[in-house]
Amino acid sequence: MTEPARDPAHRTVLAAEWVLGLAEAEDAALAERLAADDALFAAEVAHWRDRLAELDATAPERPMPDRLWPAIEAGIAAAERSAPGATAAARIEAGPVAEDIAASADAGGTVLPFRRPGGAGPDAGAGDRTGLWANLKVWRGLAVAASLVAAVALSIAMRAAPRPEVVAVLLIEPGKPGAVVEAFADGRVRLVPLTDLPVPAGRALQVWTLQDKAQGPVPVGLTARARTLPLDLGTLPGPRPDQLFEITLEPETGSPTGRPTGPVLMKGLTSRTL
Repeated sequence: MTEPARDPAHRTVLAAEWVLGLAEAEDAALAERLAADDALFAAEVAHWRDRLAELDATAPERPMPDRLWPAIEAGIAAAERSAPGATAAARIEAGPVAEDIAASADAGGTVLPFRRPGGAGPDAGAGDRTGLWANLKVWRGLAVAASLVAAVALSIAMRAAPRPEVVAVLLIEPGKPGAVVEAFADGRVRLVPLTDLPVPAGRALQVWTLQDKAQGPVPVGLTARARTLPLDLGTLPGPRPDQLFEITLEPETGSPTGRPTGPVLMKGLTSRTL
């Protein structure tokens, strides 16, 4: 990525890649700086975290078997030796590599069997189909096709997603964003965390906003863990520029006084998006 700082399309892709952990070191450093200094980019990051949160939540953690990577590497090496143009010696050397990579996965995993040509298994006797899966050109073609599908899905998601009108980047400390508050045209307001916050037992994160100094801070959300949280402003009008939002650590049922009593974990002021 060359000029993501100014190009809106590049900024969107940079935010998505950073959230997915796919950004290269230079781009990741740029994304971190933008998230701290640029409210619009921070909102873009929050948008992608929120869109991908459901997928992340529905994928239970599963330890990778120790044998899986060696089996994959052996399978790739075997495919290269068995590819069209490989010497006969290389084909013989491939041997019964990775008789069944599926056996390397845990019982709950889903891994496509990778059999050597002519070996026993689901594709035994399938003729050219076995050779097809050992063909590097086929694998490269599938990779290109998958990339195109991902690009189309990303494009559709970018067009369909509503954009906030007002955002606030809540900073844990200068240059370190912790969450984003987004306010939409339809009246919805939500908090999207950008980092995990450990919450001690018996405590909760409480979100506050200060719209009128005479009225003081008003609680608008309570959660036991860092997560995307709809905020309830009650009778308050929608957020306006330079409105304060902050998160404090409170008892699990919320502040007993109706005012912040615990330490302020992060805070920030709202600004309008373009």
